[in-house]
Amino acid sequence: MNHRAIYISAISATCNDYSNLDGLFDALLAPPESPATSAPIAPPPWHNCATEWASHTHRAIHQLTDGRTVLPPDCGFILGSTKGDIARQLLWMHEPQPSARPRPTLDQDAAALARHAGVGGPAYCISTACTSGLSALIEAAELIKTLAAPECIAMGADVISDFVCDGFKALRALSHSVCRPFDRHRDGLTLGSAAAATLLCTKPSPGAVLLSGWGAAGDAAHLTAPDRAGRGLTLAIERALAMAGLRPEHIDLIFAHGTGTPFNDAMEATAFASLFPNRPCITAIKGLTGHTLGAAGVLETAVACRILQTGVVPPVTGLENPDFPDLNFVVGRPQTSHPRRILKTGSGFGGLNTALILELPPQEPYR
Repeated sequence: MNHRAIYISAISATCNDYSNLDGLFDALLAPPESPATSAPIAPPPWHNCATEWASHTHRAIHQLTDGRTVLPPDCGFILGSTKGDIARQLLWMHEPQPSARPRPTLDQDAAALARHAGVGGPAYCISTACTSGLSALIEAAELIKTLAAPECIAMGADVISDFVCDGFKALRALSHSVCRPFDRHRDGLTLGSAAAATLLCTKPSPGAVLLSGWGAAGDAAHLTAPDRAGRGLTLAIERALAMAGLRPEHIDLIFAHGTGTPFNDAMEATAFASLFPNRPCITAIKGLTGHTLGAAGVLETAVACRILQTGVVPPVTGLENPDFPDLNFVVGRPQTSHPRRILKTGSGFGGLNTALILELPPQEPYR
C-alpha cells in the first residue's frame, strides 16, 4: 500500500425496522418471508421527517460512541447525504417569506451532528447522489491520510420524504412489488430510511477492519442512467485495487450496489464479469433495507465489516432467478466462506461510481 494504514474501528447502523446493526445482520442471514420492502414504504408527513432524521442519526452516533474512549476533540465528521434533514428545508420553503432567513444547508446538518457526537474537527457534508455514503468514507480516509484529522467519523443518513418518492416515481424507477437485485424479474427499487456511522483511525484494535483502498470515477454517460458498459465503475474498482496493491483475483467477495433496477444491475454485472474472471461471490442487501440513498454506502460498509468479523455472507435478499448466470451470487441461504477481502461498490446519478476495499488485518482471527 502507498498510504498510511487506515482502520474502521467502530460501526453502527439503524434502518427501517432494525434499530441496530445486530438486528439488521440477523435479518439478512434469515430474511423474513415478507421483507420490509415488499411494498413501497409510505413517507411520513413532511413535518415529521425531522423526528425521523433525529431518531436515526442520534441513535447511530450513540451506538458508535457508547462505551468507547473519548474521541479526540479534533476528530473530523463527514456526513454523506442526498437531502439531509429535509424537514428543515421544507419548513423553510413553507414559510410565508422564506427569504427572510438563511436557507438551511447540508453542512449545517453535518455541523449539528458533529456537535452531537462531541467532536470539533473538520465537519461538512458530501452529497454525490447515491454514492454519498461511500464518498463520505473516502473523504474521511483522505482527511486522515493528509493529517487534517487524527480520526474521523464517516456517517451516511437519509430519510424517506414525499419529495424523494415523487422524484423516483417520475423516473419510473420504483418497483411495483419487491426489490429483486440481479433477478430476471426485477422491476425497480424500493426506498428506506437509515443512518449508519463508522469511526476511522490509524491505530489497529480488536475487531477493526482495514480500509486498504478506494477509488472514484465518473462516466458522464447520462444524467440518471449508468453507462451500459460499466466503464466508470470499472475505473473506480481498478483505482481501489491499485491503491490496495491487489489484483482482481485477491477479492473474495463483492458487495454490490444492487438497486434492483434493470439498467444499474446490468451495468454492475457487466463490470464484474469483465474484471473478475475468478468469479468471487456477490451479495447485496437492498432487497431488505430498500435503497437508503446517501446512507446506503456507510450502511452496507458496516454490514461488510460484520461479514469480515463473522465469516458469514448473507444472500442477495430478493434474488430467486439470477439474470446473470456467469456470476457467482449468494442465493437463498448464507455462506460461511470466511472472506478476507471485500470489494464494496456504489453508483449514482450523474455517472458517479465509487469502490472500497475492506480487509481483515493480517493474522486477525474470525470471531
